[in-house]
Amino acid sequence: MANFDLGLERCRAKERARGAIADYVIYGRFHKIELSDETTEIGKNFDELWNMKVDIDKCETEEELNKCLERIAKLKAAVSEL
Repeated sequence: MANFDLGLERCRAKERARGAIADYVIYGRFHKIELSDETTEIGKNFDELWNMKVDIDKCETEEELNKCLERIAKLKAAVSEL
């Protein structure tokens, strides 16, 4: 990206993470699953998304941020496939 704005892209990444978190919350409520149970795959994924803000804030380059975005996409896809 020629005009990459790290601050703006971090905000967008956090918004994507929040959207994925919402998907997990909806899924958890519908199926009566406790998302704080990190012994389950869905619980681990939810926890990772919940803490993704820390990883996003550590990003200093577009490449680092893209790795976070890829991980968010994988976690979002994981709950969509359940």
